[in-house]
Amino acid sequence: MDISKLTVKNYLYEGQFKIWGEDSGILVRVEDGTPDNDLTREKVLAVMEKITAVLNEKRSVIEQALIDDDMVATAEDWASSGEEDYDEGDEDHEDDDNRKECYILEDGSKVYLPITEEDFKASLTSSGGVLAYVNENFEYKDFDFFINCEPDYFACHSILVSVDADGSVKVGGLAG
Repeated sequence: MDISKLTVKNYLYEGQFKIWGEDSGILVRVEDGTPDNDLTREKVLAVMEKITAVLNEKRSVIEQALIDDDMVATAEDWASSGEEDYDEGDEDHEDDDNRKECYILEDGSKVYLPITEEDFKASLTSSGGVLAYVNENFEYKDFDFFINCEPDYFACHSILVSVDADGSVKVGGLAG
């Protein structure tokens, strides 16, 4: 990406980058009064590229942090609040112990419980984007990564993950 592709409004720069294989928005907020010129844009672009690299390198670490924070169980709790459904032809076996629990989510997708860790990881998308605040030296203390799921277990909410400048990952729960 080159600096001409960045958009800016009220000291907030936006660019599109490939995170986890999909186009994702990165927002970088600079200090008030920072001039919008080529030098600023180059520094912001460098921050965005660094964030992209960190997220792509840390995917497995982020996924494990979500598992360790019990987000699979949280997804099951949210999914089970959907409309209960039955496997086709299974309507007469409501009390059958072998029947899979199935729920229809707000986005119309069906989810079977329990959700496996593999299915949960496969559902994660970077479509929620990234938000970072930089100081006058264009350094960030941390940035926020908003992870969505497909199917949408969390009804249009994102999982908030903060990544420190040193690469430490912290799950912040749900946002939205």
